[in-house]
Amino acid sequence: MNYRDMHIEGKNVSQILKALSSEVRLEILNLLGVEDMNIQTLTDRLSLGKTTVLTHLNILEEAGFIKTNYMPGTVGNQKICQKVYDRLIFNFSPGKAETDKQNYYEVNVYPPCGLASKNNVIKKWDDPEIFYDPERVGAGLVWCSYGFIEYKIPLSRPFEHSSPSRIEIKLELSAQGGVVRHRALSLPDYVDRKHLTDGCSDVTFWVNGIEAGTVNVQEYSRGGGGKYTPTWWKGSNYGMPVTLVLEESRIVINGRAYPQLSIRDFNMMDPMRLRIGIKKEAAHISGFNIYGAGFGNYSKDIAVKVYS
Repeated sequence: MNYRDMHIEGKNVSQILKALSSEVRLEILNLLGVEDMNIQTLTDRLSLGKTTVLTHLNILEEAGFIKTNYMPGTVGNQKICQKVYDRLIFNFSPGKAETDKQNYYEVNVYPPCGLASKNNVIKKWDDPEIFYDPERVGAGLVWCSYGFIEYKIPLSRPFEHSSPSRIEIKLELSAQGGVVRHRALSLPDYVDRKHLTDGCSDVTFWVNGIEAGTVNVQEYSRGGGGKYTPTWWKGSNYGMPVTLVLEESRIVINGRAYPQLSIRDFNMMDPMRLRIGIKKEAAHISGFNIYGAGFGNYSKDIAVKVYS
């Protein structure tokens, strides 16, 4: 299950604790965890007056636990309440908060897989446990045959209680070659091996657990050709630049628009969760490589720009 986490520290804990100090407000969060509700439905479920319910909702919204939107109803507009977070994580060492949030990520990868820094492969080949090793923070190249990597990206302070209007995510990405015949290949049983396609992968992006779109990438070079890739590296040398843009009216991936989605659909929160991976129903499965500093043709880590 994917959880939406709220991270707090000492300087903003008072407002959070106040919001959670009421049985009624806890019950509201429980109800909204099942489905979004309008004011009247919440009032009926709680058997309370509308004014009382509105007071509790305002406290929860000010603390960032819920958000409200107006939608057309049978008679005028109705106020819809939506839960924003599932879990609360309190950091007892505020001075370490930003570092911890930037370095934290979740993975579910399958061999062949690994991490490499500018100077060497980190620890060993084809062991998913390496993705949890402290040395992972020095990686400039990430690869796996199947699965996903999810980064937690802190948003700027101005967006703690409001949503950004535009987010741009840029990275360099390629497929892997030689996956089908690789001696270390290990895939979950539910993956249809008929979809294994050496050197061609459909890589999907999710933001806050919601699918944003898919891009097809190839293996563009092996054993040379990457402008910044060190000469000792004999695998895929560079990838394709990919830009994912979340806007008010659409989502765009390398120029391809998804007008059925908008940034408002992704329940923006701090930190934002960016998942990069391959779906089990993907038509082409050949792993993926993410090129960061010291690798590829751009020598840049994943770049995220947030606009108000």
